[in-house]
Amino acid sequence: MSLATVVLTRAGLRRLATGHPWIFTDQIDREASAAAFADAGGQFVRLEAPAGVPRGAGVLNPDSRIPVRVVSLDPAFDEHGAPRAAGAIIIHTTASAGYPYQVVQTSWAGEEFELEGQTGPRNDMNG
Repeated sequence: MSLATVVLTRAGLRRLATGHPWIFTDQIDREASAAAFADAGGQFVRLEAPAGVPRGAGVLNPDSRIPVRVVSLDPAFDEHGAPRAAGAIIIHTTASAGYPYQVVQTSWAGEEFELEGQTGPRNDMNG
């Protein structure tokens, strides 16, 4: 599923470039963004320059004077919060962590040796 698009004016692009977390009504090209505003609010939207260049993402509230709350300046952002890693590998040493590996093994979460996919584990790693 792709995100609806909100096209920013030059003023909106300037605000985005300063890292401000809000985009005001007058900083949006409402005609070019009509499809996004026709949908229900509370959805992630892609923020674009007038030339169609992705600039980030926000959450849309069409009924507010501050209709977009910026959540990412990453042009690759999608509705799942991408880019995302499938997992992480952590190398534990007592010296760098300050506690022995036994703490990880016996914690409430314990060691994790697999990545959950949509239909189950994606690999068969054993510790």
